[in-house]
Amino acid sequence: MEPYDYHVFVCTCLTCSKKDADSVLRAFRQKVEKRGLLGKVKVARTGCLSKGECKYGPLVVIYPQGVWYRFVTINCVEEIVEKHIVGGQLVSELLHFKR
Repeated sequence: MEPYDYHVFVCTCLTCSKKDADSVLRAFRQKVEKRGLLGKVKVARTGCLSKGECKYGPLVVIYPQGVWYRFVTINCVEEIVEKHIVGGQLVSELLHFKR
């Protein structure tokens, strides 16, 4: 198996789940599949990413760059996939920070 080009982590902790994180997770999985990126992009559920950051949720972290996006909704997913994953550009209005 080849390594993934991108690994997308969607926080589904209690706080983020209350902000519809499960729908964001499903939207990422659907968009990645629809775009034909399975095998290149892995989308995973994660617990709390960082104590104190929950107020910015749902949070999404994309590796290998270590880019954190905040306040991600299902309406943001297509833009993140198209601009960041396909186009290699950060979605600046959602950017929380980059390691």
